[in-house]
Amino acid sequence: MSWLLKTKMLNVTCFLLALFLFSPPVLAGKAGSYRFFKNLIESNSNQLKRIAKQIPDSSMIKKIDISTIKKSLPNIDVTKLSPDVLKLAAIGGQIARSGKFANRFINQAPNPAEIILQYSKYGKPYLKTAKIFSKTVVEHAGDLSKASAKQLKKFGNLSKDTIAKFKKEDFANTAFVSVLRRTGKKGYETIKKITKWAAKNPRKTGAAALLIWYSTNPEGFLDSVRNVGAFMTSFGTDTAGALVEGAGNGIVTYLTDMWADPVRQRSFFLGGMLLLGIIILSFRITRRLALFPLRAVGNKLNAYMDRKDKIANENKRKQQKINKVKNANINKKKTSLESSPGKPQNNEAKGLF
Repeated sequence: MSWLLKTKMLNVTCFLLALFLFSPPVLAGKAGSYRFFKNLIESNSNQLKRIAKQIPDSSMIKKIDISTIKKSLPNIDVTKLSPDVLKLAAIGGQIARSGKFANRFINQAPNPAEIILQYSKYGKPYLKTAKIFSKTVVEHAGDLSKASAKQLKKFGNLSKDTIAKFKKEDFANTAFVSVLRRTGKKGYETIKKITKWAAKNPRKTGAAALLIWYSTNPEGFLDSVRNVGAFMTSFGTDTAGALVEGAGNGIVTYLTDMWADPVRQRSFFLGGMLLLGIIILSFRITRRLALFPLRAVGNKLNAYMDRKDKIANENKRKQQKINKVKNANINKKKTSLESSPGKPQNNEAKGLF
């Protein structure tokens, strides 16, 4: 057997061995997308029937992949399942295939039927909202637990024990589904507003505080906050964030919020200009640079005024010279008139004639 043939056979053998070793996990991963199905069929049949009636028939519901369910649950006769269960399974399969988070979200849920119902009501954005909710509270629950009792008072007096529970993704996901079951569409819109704000401000621990507060006490949250949008833009949401995210971030947030108020805008602008002026005038180089335009204009004005003064002085001297010449001429003429001969001016002369 030639060396080339031996090399080819070795390569083929290695490939087949690798395929044998790695194929089972891949297949298991694909089949695992329907792990939620076991919890689904173990649920109360009346509950499943009620949920199935609430789900409208639409293009969202596709034909169920029977073969996938058989791979996941080989011990179950899928053909004997009720149409309601198959309908829920079809939607649940779409959720499970939507992404890694969505797969964990439904497969680890104690009540997947509720997730299927909520997904059918709110559509694909529901999964994005759930993902941001989960990520925000899980990542920032640890930081939030470092806040003082005074700071947590702004968020419904959240306890350290309650915050600690949200460090686990399973608990956070269950809390999300549970609060939407209680609050319905209004609760979904409220959480959606907070998660949108959290997505734009991923380092805001205040967003995690709001989400935990709402998911544990939605009634108390709405009584205190009322206007969610206004509350989120206020400085109050950053109270906990300023503590655990660093003084720098707290200052930036404070300045940003100051700028949002028209009244504070003017004060902030005037104060900033005054501070800038003091800094500029405190250093010689900046002072000279800042005053250079004024100095240049001042030099031109001084030169202009000097020329004006010079011309005025010259005109004055000329006028004085002219006046002096005129006065001299007048005096000369007057002297000549007095010294010229004429009629006698004494009384004696007048009496003789």
